[in-house]
Amino acid sequence: MSNLNKLYKLSAPLQGLLGKSELSRPAAVKEFWVYVKEHKLQDPADGRIIRPNQQMKDVFNVNEIKLTQVMGLLSKHLEKPSVAH
Repeated sequence: MSNLNKLYKLSAPLQGLLGKSELSRPAAVKEFWVYVKEHKLQDPADGRIIRPNQQMKDVFNVNEIKLTQVMGLLSKHLEKPSVAH
């Protein structure tokens, strides 16, 4: 299994936001964007900016998310995968 496909345990706050308990890094990013689009959180004037709703603010503790910040913010909520025996 490549590193990209390893499953990470999501923090409780991120589980509440995305509705999943484990995801690979790429899947976590995908689910993040699904949430953003479903809740229409992209800035209409600049799609590279996300305007978090209260639930997302509670998870990431920010008032604005730039496209370049997404992976860093998600990484703080991904627990390293355990080694399978």
